[in-house]
Amino acid sequence: TSLPLAHPFSSLPPQFENRPEILLPDPFYIRFGQTQNIQIPTNRSFSQIDVDQLPPGLILDTSSGLISGIADTRGNFTVTITATNQAGSYAQEFEFVVTDYDDWLYELELNVSGYSGNEPLSQFPVYLELSESIEGFKYDQFASTDGDDLIFLNSTGSTELPYEVVHWNPEGTSSFWVLLPSLESNMSIVAKWGNTDLTTPPVYTKNGAVWEGYRAVWRFDHDSDVLVRDSAASFHAQPRGFEQVNVPGVIGSGKQFDGENDYIQLSSSSFFPTGTKQASLSFWSNNQNEELLDLTLFHSTSPLGTHLQLQLPASDGAFHWFTGSGSLDETTNPITGFNNNWTYWVFQVDHFSGITKVFKDGDLYTTQSGVSQPFGYAVEKFRIGSTSSGEEWWKGVIDEVRLSTKLESAQRIESFYTNQKPDAPSFFTYGSVTGPPYFLPGQRAEGFSDQNFSFFVQTYPDDVTFSAVGLPAGLSINGASGEINGTPVK
Repeated sequence: TSLPLAHPFSSLPPQFENRPEILLPDPFYIRFGQTQNIQIPTNRSFSQIDVDQLPPGLILDTSSGLISGIADTRGNFTVTITATNQAGSYAQEFEFVVTDYDDWLYELELNVSGYSGNEPLSQFPVYLELSESIEGFKYDQFASTDGDDLIFLNSTGSTELPYEVVHWNPEGTSSFWVLLPSLESNMSIVAKWGNTDLTTPPVYTKNGAVWEGYRAVWRFDHDSDVLVRDSAASFHAQPRGFEQVNVPGVIGSGKQFDGENDYIQLSSSSFFPTGTKQASLSFWSNNQNEELLDLTLFHSTSPLGTHLQLQLPASDGAFHWFTGSGSLDETTNPITGFNNNWTYWVFQVDHFSGITKVFKDGDLYTTQSGVSQPFGYAVEKFRIGSTSSGEEWWKGVIDEVRLSTKLESAQRIESFYTNQKPDAPSFFTYGSVTGPPYFLPGQRAEGFSDQNFSFFVQTYPDDVTFSAVGLPAGLSINGASGEINGTPVK
């Protein structure tokens, strides 16, 4: 029998690729001066791998595909790698980048201890904190008083990880969002600082790189009385009626709604575009209503009617999640324990499967099938805090609102909750800071002439050797203990 004329293979037979393809990321980062043992990954078995030229200091075992050695030259190198098996040879070009972060004097390893899942979670924005409770960490070690010389690196120390500052606080705890290329159990990343040549923060701290894949992210951490910033795509919003710019939230600051006239006017362009088949809305909320009423937290409308509405709760004590274009699909379920408690919500709608899912505090809470009403549309109004007509005013605090046209897995949602939830154990365990000796601040030595004098210089770490020039006559320093002693003379 012959194939139908419309079939793509009716005139052009299919071609099946059986040669091995190399699966290295491109560009591929290597740390200068660090011993390398890199197994070249392929999607099929190979008999031999060849390269035209590796960065100086590296060699390839052609039979095993192992790159080893120490890269001793910084820069970018174009490398052609060819993998061969019985089906033939497949050549691919990669950019090898040899990076050098030796100008950052201080280094700290952070090990992920809060994730035990078997599934690697790609492009995962993780929350972390730094403070002087970490052994050897001191704010005085930073070259910039604003922390502009801070960077985060992957586990090999070869690639910078985009991050955003939640709060920089030299008097206490500083906090950050860091984009991990992949969240895995027992993985580690590296923080480095102390580069006197870095006078401005990296570009990726302010350009939304952390929120790759999100349509909008309203964090409420760097707002003003006239602007609510979107960290992902500059869909900035306008706060209306608020007496306070921000209040304490789950991560940094949140937004307090008084239940009377407070709302956030979101950009209509931030809503899900026409033709959207999958959508996700996630946020933290702390309801503070005194009685059960119909309270709308999110609402979008056009001349067709409502496209999205979330009552949290309604007067029946349940949430009601509506999506559509005038004609609406509804997902609902009674809820308890939401008042005066922080709750993490994720609402998903999937037109490919016809299913909506609702997650509460990291667990699947509700599933609804038969969803079919299109909801992506060029809306005219989109707001947080009431209906678009100014009714059903919501009361409470919200934080970390995210919109996405991708559906996150149950494991990913659980991990977001575990990483962010208030008063939870740290998602990381911290090593000790390594770097040059650091003089502990606030040291002052005083004495009198012609009298015995002794003062021990305090450093971190304390197992260092000491020398000094310019001491007053009669004083000397013990190179092993750091004691300055003697009898000073006039």
